[in-house]
Amino acid sequence: MLWLLAALGTSVTTCANAELNRRYQHEGFRLNFWRTLLAALLWLPLALPQQWPTGIGFYAAAVFGGLAMIIGNVIQNHLSARHNGRVAILWMPLKALFVFVLWAAISPPARQHIVDNPLTAIATLSCFAIMIMALNSMRAHDASWKVVKMVLPVAVVYALSDIFARSVVPAEQLPNLIQVYFCVATAVSAGVSLLLFPLRPKKHLPWYSPSLLKVGALAAVQSTINQTCFFVALIYAPNPAYVSMIILLAPLWLLIYHRVRGIPDNTSPLAGLVMALAAGLLLGVTL
Repeated sequence: MLWLLAALGTSVTTCANAELNRRYQHEGFRLNFWRTLLAALLWLPLALPQQWPTGIGFYAAAVFGGLAMIIGNVIQNHLSARHNGRVAILWMPLKALFVFVLWAAISPPARQHIVDNPLTAIATLSCFAIMIMALNSMRAHDASWKVVKMVLPVAVVYALSDIFARSVVPAEQLPNLIQVYFCVATAVSAGVSLLLFPLRPKKHLPWYSPSLLKVGALAAVQSTINQTCFFVALIYAPNPAYVSMIILLAPLWLLIYHRVRGIPDNTSPLAGLVMALAAGLLLGVTL
């Protein structure tokens, strides 16, 4: 059950990250630099006392995770600023599908589980399909082909990052390795962003502003919480795809938040209810 609680926590903090730049409207590349730099500084004192692994596979996965952060967060920040938080997280259903397929392809136990439990596999895919349709129904005009093309790279790199991380971090070593993984990943993301800074979009914007630093700090704290919850869920879940499917509840939390705060939102409450029921059914067939 720990993975489930962590996955639900991830879905909530995913909303917070996506919604943050809807409010502050900062350019995505610079915001991601400050977010990852400050997050790396948060992870560093936690990582230094740990026993760092020696296998190159771990660091390769962490480096790839850092590069995925650049691609994912820049696109997500851009979409959040131009549209809304829900549009920015449209990559999630695509990622969930990619993770399910990739994990079944590379994990013999996952394939055997599908063979041994075909009804469970069918029920899981049915829940997934219902959640996808409900997500699309929540605000169909958000999912234009232009937006889908923008979020597709996010779904691909995040799916690969999940698979790599799950493959190199044993569950019994998670308490020690999570700090090291994200210290390396966020440092790589900030470092590569710094190297790419001359190629940044909107070069007329300043490198630093008090507002940008403030939002970067908020995003770093939120991301650190999000990364912790996500990694716990990813490593302990029976199948890493289940985590991505639970995180699909994020638009539902955004709907509730908008209703409570009085933010205009034409999302269908019925679609949100269907999504929640499908998530509950998913848990019933997988736990």
